[in-house]
Amino acid sequence: MTWQECRALAAAAGIRDDDLGALIELGRTEFPDDEEAACRRVAETCGAVESGQMTLEQALEPYEAVVDAGLVMLAEERAARGQKKIPLEEVMAELGL
Repeated sequence: MTWQECRALAAAAGIRDDDLGALIELGRTEFPDDEEAACRRVAETCGAVESGQMTLEQALEPYEAVVDAGLVMLAEERAARGQKKIPLEEVMAELGL
């Protein structure tokens, strides 16, 4: 399985490139030392989304939780350094999210 094949599976499942990128990040997080296993995980997820076994939102839940936690930590770190505490939306905008 290659990343190009994963991209084709994602397209067939109606998964956009930015969402595929998030799935790839999840796969690489789960299998940091095994690119082939990460690719297989993404392919399995694309297949599950296409067949209706899970929604894309369900597949991305772990990613959203990690991003949300990271953004909150960033805002808290700024406050701890004496910088004004800025709303989460501003932190997201600053990071381009």
